[in-house]
Amino acid sequence: MRFFKVFVLAALLATPIAPALAQPQQQDIATCRAYGFKPGTDNFAGCMMQLDQQRQNDQKQRLRAFGLALGMFGRSLQQPAAPAYVPPRQLNCTSQNFGGIVHTNCY
Repeated sequence: MRFFKVFVLAALLATPIAPALAQPQQQDIATCRAYGFKPGTDNFAGCMMQLDQQRQNDQKQRLRAFGLALGMFGRSLQQPAAPAYVPPRQLNCTSQNFGGIVHTNCY
């Protein structure tokens, strides 16, 4: 279980917090143009602002989730490790009938 927790933390650390694109503004321009807004207009500026605000909100959510995961991981390290699983011992029984009386031996 501890290995799984370490794996999850490593995956979270490997997830980029910054946008994946090197130039998100270029992508925003292309998106707003695809919506039909023309550069230099108020509608185009509004589109750009909305996309930027959404990116900032997404980044805040990722940081918040990372902080929660990191806190949970830290608390899990403070708890003692669960004992190792020990499978139940196999029980073998034999029964014998002696004149209507059944004798059972288990080992």
